[in-house]
Amino acid sequence: MVPSAVPKELTGLTQVEEMLIARALPIIHVFIKPGGQRGFSGHCINIPQNIRELTHSLPRYPKDLPVIVVQKKGKGNDFKNLVVRRQVVSDAIHWLSRNNPLY
Repeated sequence: MVPSAVPKELTGLTQVEEMLIARALPIIHVFIKPGGQRGFSGHCINIPQNIRELTHSLPRYPKDLPVIVVQKKGKGNDFKNLVVRRQVVSDAIHWLSRNNPLY
């Protein structure tokens, strides 16, 4: 990889927005050590993620809303709402599809 400047379409994405458009979903056990530092253990698994449905559904209705609410399933049957910025995600996906052959 050749390091280069990050395009404006990909700067400022939140972690949730990055996960939403990622081509692979990594799964690894993360734990917090005393003092707040994070640690990792075990193997890392990368699961391919098909983002085609997301790219074909943007923008979603109603068109006025600047955010999309994504639900993350937690332990048991509880869900946590995560907010992502519609235009930021759309711009990032369009930039990636024009400039990255993997998209």
